[in-house]
Amino acid sequence: MTSLEIHLDALAIRDVLVTEDTLTVQLNDGRTIGVPLSWYPRLQHATEAERRDFHISFSGHGIHWPGVDEDLSLAGLLAGHPSIERPESIQAWLRVRNAPPLPRDVLLVKPLPDYRLHVELADGRKGIFDVTPYLDRGVLQELRDVRYFNLVGIRHGAITWPHEQDIDPETLLADLHPIA
Repeated sequence: MTSLEIHLDALAIRDVLVTEDTLTVQLNDGRTIGVPLSWYPRLQHATEAERRDFHISFSGHGIHWPGVDEDLSLAGLLAGHPSIERPESIQAWLRVRNAPPLPRDVLLVKPLPDYRLHVELADGRKGIFDVTPYLDRGVLQELRDVRYFNLVGIRHGAITWPHEQDIDPETLLADLHPIA
């Protein structure tokens, strides 16, 4: 009996390209893996900007797209495994994704100096949110790293960071300093 043994510790993802119909992954050993985008429905329904917004894990063994909450592993790609997410789950995700924004949903967030954020809400309000008072609290301590702080984004209408930290909408509304 023959078997194929893959030693992942020597392999790493170096680059990723997502087109309208293909996911292409470049490996550190020179190989290129290309798979149909239809294998990953969340990426298939993603915008071009969401497809470009990915993070390769430190080990090089995973890829995360925060905007569509998709995670792929190098082992799964090498084995040729498409997404196992059920169609019902994808349909529920699409319903939420395509729903109109709530008035308090964040539409725009930009990092500013001194751990502040420029925020624009769906109801037209704009303001500055100072994260400084929260930097000593639990998982938000990681935000002290300015490079990481600047990776701020929006997921499901909320302010988030790649490691799943977020700002509670009620806290945001209570502490948002309005601007014109």
